[in-house]
Amino acid sequence: MKSIPAALLPHALVALISVASASASVRVNTLRCEYADNPLGIDSPQPRLSWGLESDERAQRQTAYQVLVASSADKLKAGQADLWDSGKVLSDQSIQVVYAGEPLASRQRCAWKVRVWDQDGKAAESKPALWEMGLLQPADWQAQWIGYTTNAQSKGAFGDARWIWFPEGNPAASAPKGERFFRRVVQIPLDASIKAARLTITVDDQFTVYVNGEEAGKSSGQTDAWKSKGSFDVKARLRQGPNVIAVKAFNNGNSAGLLANLEIECDSPIAAVSDKSWKVANAAAEGWTRTDFDDASWASAKEIAKLGEGPWGNPFSVQSTLGQVPHLRKTATLGKAIKQARLYASALGLYEFYINGQRVGHDVFNPSWTDYHKRVQYHTYDITPLLRSGDNAFGIILGDGWYAGYVGLGGPHRYGPQAFALAQVEVEFTDGSKQTLATDALWKAGNGPLLQSDMLMGETYDARRELPGWNKAGFDDSKWQAVQMEKVEIPLVAAPDGPVRKMMELKPRGITEPKPGHYIFDLGQNMVGWARLKLRGEAGTAVTVKFVEMLNPDGTIYTANLRGAKCTDYYTLKGGRA
Repeated sequence: MKSIPAALLPHALVALISVASASASVRVNTLRCEYADNPLGIDSPQPRLSWGLESDERAQRQTAYQVLVASSADKLKAGQADLWDSGKVLSDQSIQVVYAGEPLASRQRCAWKVRVWDQDGKAAESKPALWEMGLLQPADWQAQWIGYTTNAQSKGAFGDARWIWFPEGNPAASAPKGERFFRRVVQIPLDASIKAARLTITVDDQFTVYVNGEEAGKSSGQTDAWKSKGSFDVKARLRQGPNVIAVKAFNNGNSAGLLANLEIECDSPIAAVSDKSWKVANAAAEGWTRTDFDDASWASAKEIAKLGEGPWGNPFSVQSTLGQVPHLRKTATLGKAIKQARLYASALGLYEFYINGQRVGHDVFNPSWTDYHKRVQYHTYDITPLLRSGDNAFGIILGDGWYAGYVGLGGPHRYGPQAFALAQVEVEFTDGSKQTLATDALWKAGNGPLLQSDMLMGETYDARRELPGWNKAGFDDSKWQAVQMEKVEIPLVAAPDGPVRKMMELKPRGITEPKPGHYIFDLGQNMVGWARLKLRGEAGTAVTVKFVEMLNPDGTIYTANLRGAKCTDYYTLKGGRA
């Protein structure tokens, strides 16, 4: 076939050929270090570099590359690759190019770019990118591991409670079948502000509990119900002055015992555990559940065994319970203009970090699950925009996570009974000076609205216990407690994986009500995430949200496949709209 002279081609086609030829080039983009865009806090001494290529021509390819790495963006711009100049390397390799320059130090900031040559020998250069080294040596860490749990939490849900019963022989071995009646007067100071109150109780075999004459709860009625403790929010039933906790207990004729722990959170925490100070009778009298009843003729309860002893053992130990989610905080003054700042953070558990009321980052489930016997991950954040000259507040919400929460079928506390946090803030000022703020014994701790948070069991949230401004400067933490310190020798490693983040929102495709007051929201697919509800109701109104994957044929929820996982959230309203 003869070629057609260009002069005979249509002008539009000539113009098209000219444009295509002029724009044919290779473009270098998507520079990544350790598979991440401009990563902070990596700990590989020889990071792996990669880049992508684009071209408007078919079958175009890279025939050579050159990597330039400098200790600052200004040096890189001036062509001073003082950390590494690979020289021109004849290769089509564009992934896992191993850095082979000067040794990198902790916090080292590296600016880099790539020059490539295409199959026609034409060179193209990328825009600059960055990476920053993390804390490479244990000595770089000034931070200490901190956490918090109340005394009752550290001893389990029942604290120092004793098994008690009516003084009739040895109830641990055998007791007459029938009812026994217990009561305890608890004094609350007249000037006390009751923030929360919870009664944890079990009886071998059944019970009904009263607070100031009103029924507050009862056992499940199941066989061996004493193995499953009852937990009741009794704040609304308590008042300043004398209060009566009364229990009607029933024994079926075998071993008999009552175990109870009342925890009242106020200015000075109050605890009332079952012990010999309780009064007991084998017959009830009118008004026995009220404060005006005279129990002088009642016997003192008999202490049968410590928790963990006797025929009951201890199915309620700290090893089988989940604690409240502590809030940790500290304020510090930064007296100069800030150039840049970094946060290095980790947890044996899960953490959310706050600065001056704002959450750091958008990640969830940090740090990722590791074998905590071998390593625990930390993350690095640029927090420069969140800081200011003057007073700054730092806060941590610390969850059990995989470390202290439920993991698979193995129950909770596979690695440890309590979560701890680690954080180090490093600030560089415009005058070149530096300041380091780290978790230490000067941090303070308290409990807030999160009474429990677990990835398998669910979350319990009481909005009445919210702490407005807890993560801001100026918050009054004078009644908060000292944090607990923990010596941890688990190696710290920079997180190599990408973060878990919110990706999308799903709206229900349908809403049904198989039972009165029970609503099912069908999202149309299996998903991983959390629910957002808008509620309105009186303070103390409780809402239960269960998460399931399937429905029964009658339209009710199917939970058998969840096995031991409750997958249930409990939310208590503070009043108004939430």
